[in-house]
Amino acid sequence: MSCFHLSRQFANAKDQPIEVHIQRHFNYIQIKIVKNESFAKSVVLIPLCILVIIVYCLHYYLEDLPVYLSFTLGGFGFLFSYFLLCNLIITEESVLIIRSIHGVQYNYRNLLGKVTSKFISSTNIIINEATTMSKVVSYLAVLEVQSSQLSTSQQIHPIFNHLVPRIDCIKLVYSSLYDFLENKQGASQQTTV
Repeated sequence: MSCFHLSRQFANAKDQPIEVHIQRHFNYIQIKIVKNESFAKSVVLIPLCILVIIVYCLHYYLEDLPVYLSFTLGGFGFLFSYFLLCNLIITEESVLIIRSIHGVQYNYRNLLGKVTSKFISSTNIIINEATTMSKVVSYLAVLEVQSSQLSTSQQIHPIFNHLVPRIDCIKLVYSSLYDFLENKQGASQQTTV
């Protein structure tokens, strides 16, 4: 029973620093990608600018409005925009594959700590490419094939699509997942012999 842990620094597609943490055990593998820069400045600056604009507009256009009321309304605008930004900024994404369960658990966490989970009932991990007008973007995805008596359908579930890691990070994650899944098939073949 061996346990393996690896941490590396990369940059995402927006040149922001990210960290990859790979934790591998005989029974599971968990890969986390985390933004490792401080968001306090950027998250507070934007709502603060909105606060100043709201207070200025209220005071300028509604001259008879008391100053404390314009600051109160501006404060509500600040809190609303701060809460909205904190919900939109994703700080961590993770994938968990457990050997005895056929599927991938994909989680992402926002700046407020809210975790959203999704279970994908497939372990077919692929590197896919999307083409835009000016560039080609590579991303990691889980290919889910659902078949019935009448038809077969394929669904692609992108993973790590919020933090948008570059191809060097994607290759490391893919090779780690592929090695784990290949050992899984080898382990199941050894037990059946």
